[in-house]
Amino acid sequence: MKEFLSDTFFLSSEVSKELYFDYALNLPIMDFHSHLDTEDIYRDKPFKSLYELWLKGDHYKWRLMRCSGYAEEYITGDAEDYEKFLCYVKSIQSAVHNPLYIWSHLELKKYFGIHKPIKEDTALEIWQESTKILEQTKLSPRKCLKLSKADIVFTTDDAMSDLTYHKLLWQENYNVKVYPTFRGDRAININKEFLDELEKKYQKKVKSLDEYMELVFRRIDYFSENKSKASDFAIEDLPTIISKEDADKIFDKFLRQEIQPSERKKLSSYILLKSIGHIHKRKMALQLHIGATRDNNTLLFERLSKDCGCDGISDKGFIDGLGDLLDKLKSQDRLPNTIIYNLNPAFNQALAALCGCFSDSKSNVQLGAAWWFQDHKDGIEAHLKTFSSNLNLSRFVGMLTDSRSFISFSRHDYFRRILCDFIGEKVTKGEFYYDKKILEKMVKDICYFNAIRFFDIKN
Repeated sequence: MKEFLSDTFFLSSEVSKELYFDYALNLPIMDFHSHLDTEDIYRDKPFKSLYELWLKGDHYKWRLMRCSGYAEEYITGDAEDYEKFLCYVKSIQSAVHNPLYIWSHLELKKYFGIHKPIKEDTALEIWQESTKILEQTKLSPRKCLKLSKADIVFTTDDAMSDLTYHKLLWQENYNVKVYPTFRGDRAININKEFLDELEKKYQKKVKSLDEYMELVFRRIDYFSENKSKASDFAIEDLPTIISKEDADKIFDKFLRQEIQPSERKKLSSYILLKSIGHIHKRKMALQLHIGATRDNNTLLFERLSKDCGCDGISDKGFIDGLGDLLDKLKSQDRLPNTIIYNLNPAFNQALAALCGCFSDSKSNVQLGAAWWFQDHKDGIEAHLKTFSSNLNLSRFVGMLTDSRSFISFSRHDYFRRILCDFIGEKVTKGEFYYDKKILEKMVKDICYFNAIRFFDIKN
């Protein structure tokens, strides 16, 4: 029986160990998609308890607790912090093969130096020890970033954000570079609330689609002027792109409040096309998140609002629409570097093949890291197989946290081990030549440097 989470866990060969310990382990972290709160980074308030740091905003953990049969009172309700922590411990202690089991142990080890197994009879010791460490070290968001070796972090910011705390961080020359990301969901999913915000912001009454796009472009410009290197859009399905004439007609119907749901989707695709064109002009990268169904549990959503842990995987088709979008952008020479994150593994092969149709010296289009319900060992291994079989693995931009937690960076270590074992296995089996120079560059690029180049980060 192997030691639990030893230094060599996930590393099954001598080559895998060499790749990880010599090349991957000590690299800094470039996290190009997170949901960290920039105000929290700026204010740097120490965490009071393991509950606040570990459980308070983590819907991954909430979901596991619900699946373990615990009442909402002990998850997001009014129970005491320790009671909630204890319920999580009882949930995780038997969650075999769930990635949270390893992530949680890595987080305790990395940020607290606690090596105890997480289970009911160690819960009180872990709670007391972590509380003492928090009091002594004043562990805070910035200290977590330093311990993580995170030197570049992208946040995800609403299109109307004023980016106040990003500006303040850059003004103080904070040594971790925190870049905003233009999240354009509300801009493309046309709605009166967002239109009202735009009109109020720019003191302009929108009377046409062209005028609407002009204001959306001004928001993209604002992000670009404030260090943004990337945009991000979440879509569930994607119709083929309609003509400018049809888009104008549908927008007029929107202004008259006569738009139909099917027309709204068609208009959204057109607005997405035009927005990406401007994103390319501003030399920003594009990230597309595809395949999630949102807020499936109505009762839970009404109680807790979004990001409460009741999202799922969509099986709606989008390949034809995405192909049409990429083709139009390519034909207009407006296709930026693009990452496509896919939540439904059934579409991975089709997406990888589609990425190969549009990648060249001008545009790096690639299948993004195993995302959300796929970011476990099986999902990451399947992603690496799909990516390497269809594209060039050496250009892959690697892992991200996609998290609101300041101690979720252990997921990078989780990924790096799986990556090194994947490549090491190919070498060990005689399927890839053992050339230290090539292997070193490949591992370091995937874990860090490819993302630096992809998003054009200057030191």
